[in-house]
Amino acid sequence: NADIWSIGVILYEMLTGTCPYQSNSIASLISTIEEQPLSFDGNISLKLKSFVCKCLQKESKLRFSWE
Repeated sequence: NADIWSIGVILYEMLTGTCPYQSNSIASLISTIEEQPLSFDGNISLKLKSFVCKCLQKESKLRFSWE
C-alpha cells in the first residue's frame, strides 16, 4: 500500500508541480495528512484527479491495490 501512496504523490507532483502535503516536521506532516483534504491546482481532468485521490486515500483499506 505504501507503493501505491508513493505513486499518488509522484503523479500529484507531476500534475501540479508541488507536493500534496507539506510540513516542517513529521508530526506536523502526519497531522496535515489526516486533517487536510487533497486539493488540486490547475486544469486536471476529473478522471485523473479521481485516480490520484484513490492512490492517496488516507485509509489504506480503501486505497488502490496491486490486484
